[in-house]
Amino acid sequence: MSARRSKFVSLSLTVLAAANLFSSSAIAQQTTTVQAGSSTTQAIGQSQTASLAAAATSAATSRPVESIWQAADQRLGDGQLAQAERMLREAAAVSTDQAHRGGTALRLGVVLTARGQLTAAREQLDQAREFESMLSPGDRVLVPQAFGALEVRERQFPAAERSFDEAAEMARAQDLPGIEARSRVNALRARMDARDIAGLEERLAALDALISTLPPGEPTAVLLIASGELHRRAVNEFRSPAALTEMAFESFERARAMAQTEGTRSFAVGYLGALYEDAGRYDEALALTAQAVFLAQAAGSQDALYFWEWQEARIERARGQLPASAAAIDRAVASLSPIRADLLQSTPGAFSDVVEPVYLEYADVNLRLASAMADGGDEQQTVLRGVRDQLETLKQAEIQDYFADECVAADAEDGIDYFDVPGAAVIYPILLADRAEVLVESGGALRSFS
Repeated sequence: MSARRSKFVSLSLTVLAAANLFSSSAIAQQTTTVQAGSSTTQAIGQSQTASLAAAATSAATSRPVESIWQAADQRLGDGQLAQAERMLREAAAVSTDQAHRGGTALRLGVVLTARGQLTAAREQLDQAREFESMLSPGDRVLVPQAFGALEVRERQFPAAERSFDEAAEMARAQDLPGIEARSRVNALRARMDARDIAGLEERLAALDALISTLPPGEPTAVLLIASGELHRRAVNEFRSPAALTEMAFESFERARAMAQTEGTRSFAVGYLGALYEDAGRYDEALALTAQAVFLAQAAGSQDALYFWEWQEARIERARGQLPASAAAIDRAVASLSPIRADLLQSTPGAFSDVVEPVYLEYADVNLRLASAMADGGDEQQTVLRGVRDQLETLKQAEIQDYFADECVAADAEDGIDYFDVPGAAVIYPILLADRAEVLVESGGALRSFS
């Protein structure tokens, strides 16, 4: 699996994405205490738990602003970004003291970052910074994390690393090792995105040591998966020592053992399959990937589901099983379709990291199938029309990504008209990993050339 795909799924694990700083479906209960032996350790909380607003303030609070925060946190966790923004703007209208104004601005900045409204997000986070001294300790830690997530969206990776490092130091000072570990993961990922690999192995070792101090459970499982994927990326992308692959394997295995939700187990098992895919051990890779697909289905996790179906398609193609590969990539495209617009809006680099590669995989596999069919036959034409249609969908996704506006892409899609003009041809150049293909439509028929 490529490094670009690796980075995207790390976001899906809710370790970095701005939308998940307060999300109840992510690592949201930042200051939950858990028992580890005879001591009480601070840890980042589990998915499906109380929101950060409840943890950072009085759990039984009835104050209106904080009640709105909690409701907005729930909407954010459910991916209902517009509703979360509307609620937080209501909170801003009734926030009178500096602590509430700053806390509301912080949360609104996170939501606006997730919605891709980066200028407005920075204005809100600047306001949160202005009132930082009045915020709760939990919120103060999240200010630099929110700036880091915004800077990732702006592709200011060195600045993002500094922000996440600041959050890590604040967490350490407050004896919050779980938040520190998450911030260290984010800082190291930003550093790798900036192509700065000085001291990479040492930083990974320090991260492993920090995570090893955390108690077993869902939050630690998520961090283990994120750390394992950084190790894998170091080997695949930066040619770090192969021993790091073993460390990745151990991280994923530990995560699988301690994960408490099917969604997290799906990522742990799926990434184990990815390691076997990297090694060319396709039978083991396929078995693990099939488990990951099953777990993603059980969890109702659409973003995990399409990802593992895509991995299944690649593995089947590598095994020479083109019909099985085509069936898997069909399922991946179908799973991706309903969430594609949200991914493009909320996730930095989603088009180049996942949307484009999935659709090109679809084209690759189906063009291979078509090449073995009778030229001009009905069966081949059906396959080639499917490729053409998905390439048009890919173009609409690229338009949405460029303009950051789903409506622009929808308008363009409404204008698509497959025409049959005598003497005219429509040409689709397709650049694949190992070759270039050209799909030509003329006279109501499609032909492919490589």
